[in-house]
Amino acid sequence: MTQPPRSDRGRASRRQFLSLAGALGLASLAGCADRLPGTGPETIDGDALSDMVDDDAPTVPETLPIDIDASFIDEQRAAAQAKLDDVPAPFDADAIPNGVIRERLNDNYSSARESLRRASDAPTPYERLGAANHARTDAHEVSVAWRAIEDEVTVAALRSARSAVSDDVDAFIER
Repeated sequence: MTQPPRSDRGRASRRQFLSLAGALGLASLAGCADRLPGTGPETIDGDALSDMVDDDAPTVPETLPIDIDASFIDEQRAAAQAKLDDVPAPFDADAIPNGVIRERLNDNYSSARESLRRASDAPTPYERLGAANHARTDAHEVSVAWRAIEDEVTVAALRSARSAVSDDVDAFIER
């Protein structure tokens, strides 16, 4: 007895199935998933979202493998402040005729002052130390530039100081 021919009506071929699956995948990747039959857009409860954003963002403290003593941060701040106290800033055209140099030194002076303020107000010791170090860097640049303008420092002296600082950093790292 022969079997009647099988009807393929209502059945998708393997090729048609893969084509449909690919089209659905592309549609969802393209952001069109809510346009497919049987799906809808995702919704968010507005009240819950509002409650979440009304609260202050949590402060995540930066951590180091060692504690940072407040006295060490105070020393960094004091060093920066001493350098700033030694210069007649903010500078005017009489003190520094070159406008570009004057503007840069005044910007560094302002940045150092702002960093000193942040070193007092920062929420974590790590951030206070970072601000104090930034203040020291800017204050040192202003101080050395002013001393060079006043002929109190030479390029040779700066190179010598740089070498000594590099040696100190290397010794510190080895410790």
